Amino acid sequence: MANHRPYNFRGFTLLEALIYISIVLIISATALYFFNWSLNANTKIKTKQEVLDNGERVLRILGSEIRNSLSIYTPTSLLNNDSGQISIETTQDLPNQENITYHDIFLDPTNQTIFLKQEGQPAIPLTSTRVAAQKLNFQLIENSLVVDLTLQDKITSKNQLTSTINWQTTISLR
Repeated sequence: MANHRPYNFRGFTLLEALIYISIVLIISATALYFFNWSLNANTKIKTKQEVLDNGERVLRILGSEIRNSLSIYTPTSLLNNDSGQISIETTQDLPNQENITYHDIFLDPTNQTIFLKQEGQPAIPLTSTRVAAQKLNFQLIENSLVVDLTLQDKITSKNQLTSTINWQTTISLR
């Protein structure tokens, strides 16, 4: 007698196994794509927020310094230049026995950082090490100072994730 299998024996055929593996691979590839996309989106949001925070900080400090100043000291100011510097005469944070002092806000193009330098003090960086200052341009128009600032993140290596933001504002002198 020939050995026959009964009809109720159920197993996977090779074709069914290949279909199952294909479906699992397609679902896994789709899930991996969306996971990678969400990581990139999160990185982009974080770098953009870092650049925004630094730009707002620079403009807030710059606005406060200029509004509290007596005048713009033009002999040491570098106007209409993308690596600009503004020097102001002020009575804020006076050194001992002085009636007036000078504060400088400038872009150091070597390390792409914006600094605040008060007379007799070391320069204080206004931008973080994770942000590159691309441009700090000052234009003096009548009693106003037009500030053009461009910042970019330094950390992101992929071009599509790089955040570059440009601000242009006008600050009135007293």
